[in-house]
Amino acid sequence: MVRDSLLRVQTAGALLISGVIIWIYALIISEALYPGYSVRTNYISDLGVGPFDVQIIFNISTIIFGILVFFAALILIKIHPERPYLYLMAIAGLGALFVGVFPEDMGILHYISAGTAFLSGSLAAAESGRWLKKPFCFLSVILGATGLISLIVMVTKTYSLLGPGGFERLIAYPLALWLISYGGFLISGNDEN
Repeated sequence: MVRDSLLRVQTAGALLISGVIIWIYALIISEALYPGYSVRTNYISDLGVGPFDVQIIFNISTIIFGILVFFAALILIKIHPERPYLYLMAIAGLGALFVGVFPEDMGILHYISAGTAFLSGSLAAAESGRWLKKPFCFLSVILGATGLISLIVMVTKTYSLLGPGGFERLIAYPLALWLISYGGFLISGNDEN
């Protein structure tokens, strides 16, 4: 990879890592500040309509996360326009951005945004397995499949003991783990298969 291309790939990786770190820290802080919040019974998006300080932290971090994922995907699409998972990642970034713009009390706009982020992100992770080096390709498929299976459980509302909040996290967390690990993969210069 030429130096300029490597620098762009590493920049995309840094954007992904930064976005996930910002969002996870904000999620932890928001959950801690929200009185009575339960990761089992509350949806992640409940944070976006909670007490005012929680709303601000969660919604702004989600918007930043979405923007960083979207721009990382755009950088990578310019280098590898043949890779479908990068387009899915861009769509997931936009979905996350709009989750922050349209909190849960905005109804259908929020649900379309969240569904877009979850579905596109999980598909991106799973599809990336065709393009990435071993053994990271296997991890990508596992994380993507976990998100997709959990999304099906969410849609069918068969939560079992984990509750809706627990299952929603089985969609969101594998996606965040894939994005942060993919960012590390890119920073290390492992973009070619």
